[in-house]
Amino acid sequence: MELVCDACSKHYHSDCWGGSCTCEDCSFYDSMLDYISHTGGEKMVYAEKHELGQKAPYLKPALVKEGVTSVKIKDEFVYVETEFEGKPTGKKLQGHCTTNKDEPSEITWTMNPTTANYMIDKHGSDTEKWIGTTVELAVKKAGSASPGVYPKDCSLETVIA
Repeated sequence: MELVCDACSKHYHSDCWGGSCTCEDCSFYDSMLDYISHTGGEKMVYAEKHELGQKAPYLKPALVKEGVTSVKIKDEFVYVETEFEGKPTGKKLQGHCTTNKDEPSEITWTMNPTTANYMIDKHGSDTEKWIGTTVELAVKKAGSASPGVYPKDCSLETVIA
């Protein structure tokens, strides 16, 4: 009975080792994919996480007070699971925006429910259509809640900045 390489399904040769192979055919295939797991002669591709650069800072009241008075939406907002002080706070819309300042020139905006409702009422529920929209910002306070960032023309009780 002839032995067969688990990796390349060819005749077992000196480059075969423990389910992987470094022969020319396999090496070429491996170079085309980031990571390959060889099991039983079947090649399976597993996704690897991408290395990310420095993340854009989150839009916070301090940034608005320091002069970030408007943002331009640069990508589609999507729902993400959020938490505060280690406790889940539910899903919120999040996306990236450019700012009116050089530093930071880009921010990540996680919208509070009031802002999300305002944006849906004003611009529709298809967040892809929000791309390119400029939003003037203000720091506002609703009731006893902490001040937050809202669109300038979004109505709340008290305007802080």
